[in-house]
Amino acid sequence: MQLIGELRDALSNIKTLRRLIPICSSCKKIRNGKGYRQQVEKYVKERTDADFRHGIYEDCTKRLYPDLFKKLTLNPMTLFDEVAEKNIRIS
Repeated sequence: MQLIGELRDALSNIKTLRRLIPICSSCKKIRNGKGYRQQVEKYVKERTDADFRHGIYEDCTKRLYPDLFKKLTLNPMTLFDEVAEKNIRIS
């Protein structure tokens, strides 16, 4: 009986998106129910309990920022040195 109660509690906490989501293949914005476009993260956050954590994959860094990728490949501490020099806060 305890297991059934736990499963019911778990199901009550699940939020799902159950429809096709109109998303632009270029900018990745989603058209919401009011016809406005918004970022994927905002759209999903408003409809679920999901949180996003942003980063950039190695292959994307290489393609989008080849000079930075080369610097990081030669000396991985380069980015941290630049951040420290410019007193940039990373959270």
